[in-house]
Amino acid sequence: GVGEHTVVVGCVARFRPEKNQASLIRAFAVALRDVQNAVLVLVGDGETELACRSLARSLGIDGYVRFVGADREGARAHRAFDVSVLPSLNEGSPNSVIEAMASARPVIATDVGGVGEVIRSG
Repeated sequence: GVGEHTVVVGCVARFRPEKNQASLIRAFAVALRDVQNAVLVLVGDGETELACRSLARSLGIDGYVRFVGADREGARAHRAFDVSVLPSLNEGSPNSVIEAMASARPVIATDVGGVGEVIRSG
């Protein structure tokens, strides 16, 4: 449901404090100052979802952020993204990163827990 030339940035993760989607929303708001043809798609559900929705509204970017709910087949969601992001504060085995890479998507992720074992810079 986005335009052909729209950049789709996505994150597949439960809405929990350690997954840190709020920081991603804030960073996306800054990026939108320079790029208007982008959308942020957040796949998941959980305890911090309402706070993240409120944050997007308060930043005035709720029209650019899509909350699509949980999807048990995360790899399917990654195929719809131009870039996949995982902004976790801590992480064990980063399934979301592995699914994104299996879908041949570039990944931006924080270097926490097992993420550094899966992603190599460059």
